[in-house]
Amino acid sequence: MTRSVARLPTDATLPVDVVVNGLPQTEGVDYFIVGRLIVFDRALLAGPPPSRPRRILAACLGIHVGGDTLDVHYRTGGTLRAATGLDIARC
Repeated sequence: MTRSVARLPTDATLPVDVVVNGLPQTEGVDYFIVGRLIVFDRALLAGPPPSRPRRILAACLGIHVGGDTLDVHYRTGGTLRAATGLDIARC
């Protein structure tokens, strides 16, 4: 089984909201937190986002193109923060 991992931001405190390609993920179903890592039991494709014309074409066709984007929303010191485009690695 191919897994994908990403490191939580250093100032992130639990709980966090994880979003892949704009879709909210559910902890325990879509991902797990292990220490400071977000672990997915599936392969996420790391890579740059597609160009604007490719995104428009993909939206019209209802498909996803390019690499996956991983965002994390979290609170630190009472302030809501977002880390976007986290690095994804396979393991």
